[in-house]
Amino acid sequence: MARICLAMALVLAGCGAGSSKEDAASDAGPVSVHPPPDAGPTGLVPQTPPGVDRLTTGERGAALALDGQRLYWASQAYAANAGDDQILLRSMPRAGGAATTLANLPGVMSGASVGGSTGGVELLSADQDALYLSAVNCSRDPANSYGCSPAVSREASAVLYRVAKAGGAVTTVDPASRSLASAPPQISGTRSYLTQDPQPLLGKPGCLQITNLGGSHCIDRGMYHYGPLLLDDAGVFYLRDGDVFRAGLDAPADPVDTDGEWTESGAAVPAPQAVTPSASATVLAPAGLLNSMAIDEDNVYWTAGSDSLYAGSLQAVPKAGGAPVTLAALRGSGYDLDASTSSLIFSHFTDDGLSFSGIRRLSKQGGALEWLGRPVRTLVDGDSIVYQDTEGSLYRADLDGGNRVSLGVNQPQMSWGGFTVSNGEIFW
Repeated sequence: MARICLAMALVLAGCGAGSSKEDAASDAGPVSVHPPPDAGPTGLVPQTPPGVDRLTTGERGAALALDGQRLYWASQAYAANAGDDQILLRSMPRAGGAATTLANLPGVMSGASVGGSTGGVELLSADQDALYLSAVNCSRDPANSYGCSPAVSREASAVLYRVAKAGGAVTTVDPASRSLASAPPQISGTRSYLTQDPQPLLGKPGCLQITNLGGSHCIDRGMYHYGPLLLDDAGVFYLRDGDVFRAGLDAPADPVDTDGEWTESGAAVPAPQAVTPSASATVLAPAGLLNSMAIDEDNVYWTAGSDSLYAGSLQAVPKAGGAPVTLAALRGSGYDLDASTSSLIFSHFTDDGLSFSGIRRLSKQGGALEWLGRPVRTLVDGDSIVYQDTEGSLYRADLDGGNRVSLGVNQPQMSWGGFTVSNGEIFW
């Protein structure tokens, strides 16, 4: 959807006083990876199911390739300056072991379907001698504002790169001269495999599913973002929250579906401060791109954007004034921010393929930046969430995403302007 931003400074008008109430790596590995697992307010803890081996820890992998000896993946390393984001091409033996970085290049992995295809071009593929990767270049020129955003790929064209498996220099390739191999089939004999992302609003965990003549079951399930998978004669390699895992072709069912991992976290909101009455307006934050704003008794909150869609943030400042605090970095844009409960809830839009778009929630005490589902717009109405899904239908659910009820309304165009609820009625 189109991003509409307002360039403004936050200003508080005169008011009364408020109350004071196991990457096994032989090198350093990726930089700027996601923080260590954070159990967060829901107590999610990552687990490795029986019959599954975790091969890496701390990666942000988003594409896989496999040959007769080694496993390869592209890992995104984000930097504070979007123009310095790096793609690392990583490798390890198929049997597991030390991971090495073959090469790095500036950019972000193109497209929202990372590890799949964009315009029919596989993002990562291997032949006998080399790896091939399609990526969008970063802008290091301050005059060129698009940064590393594939969402504005009309301004930034994807480049096809070649890297020798032995490592060395990264070279560009004419796409017309190189047709990347299709992803390997996801079928082995009578077995087929697929990954499914979780649907928290429906109470469904994510799943790496195996189906055969005897039925189907989840080899790995939980609150995880499952990426692409590859098969060989002995097992299935797959990405889970950016890390590489390997399971046997006949791995048993995962007995636990209540585990998970929030790979993004945020800080606690500022402590309450007394507001001094003033007859004049007070500037609370400098001018910038403001996408959405909310207040509670003590603070002002907003989601801030930038010229790069990958350098957004969730920020806060006390009503009494002071330095703005960044509560969480956002790889994308935030809208529909609400601060009326003990958490900050907002809609999040991202195209990087590594983070979830949809409803995000951060406790005001800090902790995990949770993901509740993929709706395009949302608002909080008392003790429930009203949201619109990607098809335009409206639903109501509890604040934790449970007990979903259809409201019997389908208005796809509503996502452009949002909606509101008043006295039990919906307006858009």
